[in-house]
Amino acid sequence: MLDEIRHRFAEIHYPAQPTDLFCTFSAGVVSLGANDDSLSLASQADTALYCAKHAGRNQVHSALVDVPYNVVLTEIEA
Repeated sequence: MLDEIRHRFAEIHYPAQPTDLFCTFSAGVVSLGANDDSLSLASQADTALYCAKHAGRNQVHSALVDVPYNVVLTEIEA
C-alpha cells in the first residue's frame, strides 16, 4: 500500500520557474513486536528509512524483524 502511495506521489508535479518541481519520498516501515516500545520502533523505522535513502531514494524499506523459529514453524504448519 505504501509503495502505491509512493508511486502516485511521484506523479505529482508543481509548475514553477524556470523548471517544474517533482517530489519523491522514501519510507522506513517496521512491525510491532511483543517486546517493542516506541523508542525501539522509532529506531528501527529510522534505520529502514536510511537504508531506503542509501539504496537510491524513492523507495520503501522494511526493518528486519527477528521472529523466533518456533513461531514461524507453527504458522507454516497451521
